[in-house]
Amino acid sequence: MLYMFLKIVLKLLTWDAEKAFDTVSHEIMLNKMFHDGIRRDMWVILKNIYTNMTLQVKWEDQTTQHVNIQPGIRQGAKLSIPLYKRYDNTILNAIRGSHLGAMLDSCFKYYNLHMVGIAETHLTGNKGIAVDGYNWFGFNRTNIHVRAKTGSGGVGLLILNDICSQFNVEIIDNDTDGILWVRLEDKNCLQNAFCFCIVYLPPENSTCAVKVNEFFETFMSKIYTLPQGSPFHLYGDWNSRYSDLSDSIAGIDSLPERHVIDFHHNSYGSTFCDFLTDVDCCILNGPKTVQNDFTFVSSRGRRLLCSAIRNA
Repeated sequence: MLYMFLKIVLKLLTWDAEKAFDTVSHEIMLNKMFHDGIRRDMWVILKNIYTNMTLQVKWEDQTTQHVNIQPGIRQGAKLSIPLYKRYDNTILNAIRGSHLGAMLDSCFKYYNLHMVGIAETHLTGNKGIAVDGYNWFGFNRTNIHVRAKTGSGGVGLLILNDICSQFNVEIIDNDTDGILWVRLEDKNCLQNAFCFCIVYLPPENSTCAVKVNEFFETFMSKIYTLPQGSPFHLYGDWNSRYSDLSDSIAGIDSLPERHVIDFHHNSYGSTFCDFLTDVDCCILNGPKTVQNDFTFVSSRGRRLLCSAIRNA
């Protein structure tokens, strides 16, 4: 549908830059810190912090038994970011050593990408992402701790210069952290217009968690203000696992059956599917079939980058 409005063969990539804090191996992390020269008392303190870690869940007056935590670092703690960066530094060194320092640029040019949506940019202030041949339209999180050295959240869209020369591109809404609306309007035919929305919904129980119902209500209000019949595309990181929950109304919406391969779900998943039904949208990619190029399947489960587009 999009290429019909933009009159081009459109290639779109969504990129989730989220840091996988919950996959960090304590043993490997401590080993790397030791070889970095962190020894004696400091190393022992770190070892004590990450040895025999447990958690309990409290619900009303009841508390669960202690559950052992094998991988992962403490989200929200001041040490978490530098510890993760050190843990993941091997990947960065491997990229540098393989002469892939311009990997992002090379990827864009190789696939001839027209637009790239990015969730979790971790940028602050008015900083942006510079890629040769693209214009950056971003929205950085405004509410961050005064002592934070890096940003959190943040969304943005990279648009090919050639597209920007053919279309009027403007940010039409960035009032809510994690939600950025961008509108493209054909310079030769103003009736040809399309709206993109890049989204980042922080995980439930994270230090940056939001009131999810208010988040979707705000989202819904913006969608209802769009001109009737105006096409739009929503994409980003929703942190919503929806298992086999329905994102459409049976008997009314004529959509292909989704063949579910991931039966994990969280509280966001139900709210997300209700939201899609209310705004007449459906999931465009995710756990649909066994052969699925849109979903990364890890050894620990499945990690989803969900997109939605208005039903025809």
